[in-house]
Amino acid sequence: MPTRPQTVSWRLLLCHAEYCRLSVEILIEKALGHNTEAIELSKQFCGTFGRHEIEMERYYDHSLACRVLEHITRNSLKIILN
Repeated sequence: MPTRPQTVSWRLLLCHAEYCRLSVEILIEKALGHNTEAIELSKQFCGTFGRHEIEMERYYDHSLACRVLEHITRNSLKIILN
């Protein structure tokens, strides 16, 4: 199939766009100090975005992404300004 690489690339881009949108929603809530909402969105992300893992398995580790989001949402953020 001559367009196979393009097809795979477009699918990966669509998944990545969804990943970015969902991650940003979580990070916005965390940055605003809405920790409970950030944790809830993180749980939703981990429960739903994993459906893409099979098609993205060479490029994406869902378990790692969920662990990182859990760490971010459950810990305090310390901003250091120089």
